[in-house]
Amino acid sequence: MIAGVDVGGANTKICTEDGAFIKVIYQPLWKKKSLEEVLSLIPEDSEVAVVMTGELSDVFGSKLEGIEWIVKEVKKKFPDAKFFGLDMKFHSSASPLLDASNWLASSLFISEIFPDVLFVDTGSTTTDIIPVVGGKIRAHLSDFERMKNQELLYFGVLRTPVSSLLPHFEHENRKIRIASEYFACVGDIYLLLGHLREEDYICETPDGRGKSMEDVKRRISRMFCADPEELDESLIFELAEKVMEVQIDEIESSLRRLSSEHSLSDVFGCGIGEFLIREASERAELEYHSAQEIFGKDISTVFTAYSVANLMKKRSSQLM
Repeated sequence: MIAGVDVGGANTKICTEDGAFIKVIYQPLWKKKSLEEVLSLIPEDSEVAVVMTGELSDVFGSKLEGIEWIVKEVKKKFPDAKFFGLDMKFHSSASPLLDASNWLASSLFISEIFPDVLFVDTGSTTTDIIPVVGGKIRAHLSDFERMKNQELLYFGVLRTPVSSLLPHFEHENRKIRIASEYFACVGDIYLLLGHLREEDYICETPDGRGKSMEDVKRRISRMFCADPEELDESLIFELAEKVMEVQIDEIESSLRRLSSEHSLSDVFGCGIGEFLIREASERAELEYHSAQEIFGKDISTVFTAYSVANLMKKRSSQLM
């Protein structure tokens, strides 16, 4: 059995190569700098293949320090673990090449199924948009270069602060600057709009309270420095819908630019935020292929871990 592991700064995802064992664990490294409990969930007899983005957590003084710590922690439990790098090879020890390699594992895996496609993964925190042309990955390698070229949009569908997406709100012909506070996150937005279930909202809420509709409306009302009783409920929904539009518009813009630049007409989407990718693809008039429909909803959510497990499986078969 091969277990793929994606160690993020907030979430760690685990998936075996056949998708029979899947776990998503919310454990922010900046709060609890440990992987012991997470790694204990992996079956003992597993080969382990790892990708990571957790090295970016500000609990570490540098990304290399984060890489070294993650490798050390994994190898305590699984001494033979392998780590997928930006050179598309598996490594046995820490290297700068291990920096933010999860998107590359996923796009490399999907390139064998869709050789000409925009691979898009919208998770809890970020959105990757990766051109695959003739089976080759055409994205830039560093996060900074990908951000510059619209291949990395730093927003997702859970942890992103509402005020980072919609600093101003048009209401009754007036432009309102909403509160620049972490009163609400987009997990609240999509729980309110019905795109996420309560069990999908795995991170903490901004106020530490619950995830009922009453709780969600109270947090979103805070963006107007108000209690729900002070506002027309339609205003709360209007704000939520505008936040969603901002995200769809930005994904659509990136899809249009990258599809034109690389002469691509298809999108493969995965992640907990697939609903945004599908809508953006339709607006951009691109053919949409859904990981949920092809692989199942659970695998779509942990596609990075599933992909690296299958890349390891292919590598092992080639060595036989």
